[in-house]
Amino acid sequence: MRIAARREKRRLARRGKHYHGIDLDDLLSKHHPRPNPAYRQPKRHKLRGKRFIDIPARLDCVTDADWSLLAGVLNTIRDISLRGGYRRVILNFYDVVSMAPAAAVALVAEIQRCREFCDRRTDITGTYPNSHDVAALLCDVGFFKALDIREPPRPKAFDRKTYVQISRKNSNVPEFADELLACFEEVFEFDPADRRRLYVALLESMDNVFEHAYPTDSKAPHFIREWWLLGLGDRDQRTISFTFYDQGAGIPATIRGRQPDRIRNVLGRWSDGQWIKRAVEKGVSRHQSRRRGHGLQKLREFIQELDVNGSLRVVANQGLAEFSSSGHVTVGAITEELNGTLVVWQIRDVDVNVPQDSDGALPHAA
Repeated sequence: MRIAARREKRRLARRGKHYHGIDLDDLLSKHHPRPNPAYRQPKRHKLRGKRFIDIPARLDCVTDADWSLLAGVLNTIRDISLRGGYRRVILNFYDVVSMAPAAAVALVAEIQRCREFCDRRTDITGTYPNSHDVAALLCDVGFFKALDIREPPRPKAFDRKTYVQISRKNSNVPEFADELLACFEEVFEFDPADRRRLYVALLESMDNVFEHAYPTDSKAPHFIREWWLLGLGDRDQRTISFTFYDQGAGIPATIRGRQPDRIRNVLGRWSDGQWIKRAVEKGVSRHQSRRRGHGLQKLREFIQELDVNGSLRVVANQGLAEFSSSGHVTVGAITEELNGTLVVWQIRDVDVNVPQDSDGALPHAA
């Protein structure tokens, strides 16, 4: 009865939007982005007309080529928006027929960055996708909501997939991690000790952004200590997963900058993917701490030590590494540089049942 009571309490908490007496909507909506004050926007007396940017038809984020394509699109959006000198930048999503949730997170983050740091006279807008499936996905993950854009009409019937819509923060929010795990528990039974391990790993991933992701002397256009998160449940693929993204220097660049010259010379030929692999396996603690800087390492250990079919994929700079629950590690390279670090953690082959309110609204939308 006590276990059932705790589950019911969590369910009522989500329905009533309260968590331990805290209004979750109020807590999670309190966000104040902090643009990097060291960035200097080039001054222009005149702006040109408009510029269309075609979003590729497929942003699947499966192969190395897929990730290269996504990174290239993000770089194009940033370059044209911040340095192109256009009065209007239009992102054309009309022909998009497939998009991975991770791509939606990265696009939201890039658009939010460009809106903040572009010339104040520049308007960044876009077109709706013609594909109903893509439109439904973007509505589901909170793409339009995050950008304060009116959602397109939704198909009459489609499976909802979101637990926690795209959210951005610049602080460690334990309640956010707890809410994500409570939603996962609707479809995956965690042992209390395993739940605690995953909870700690999530918090450490947030901490890593504060400790490592953003150089204090950076003059780049980014938000200070900003991270984005999306939690997902997919009936068709029978998966639960989350995507975590920051726009910092990226794991390889961060670690390279710390190595003594002697070590840097020996490992100078390492690819970005190899640096990512090392960071996930060894941790990235600046002070050799056993308690901090090991979020990715714990996420990897979680899927490998639990009896699940899962994976952890980390993409940063021009490299990527994927760790499977079987212990197999794949290291790859991408031709375009991804600004920051993107993490996709996933458990597959589970029975997914995404709850929804009677009015069709997502009870877990952040």
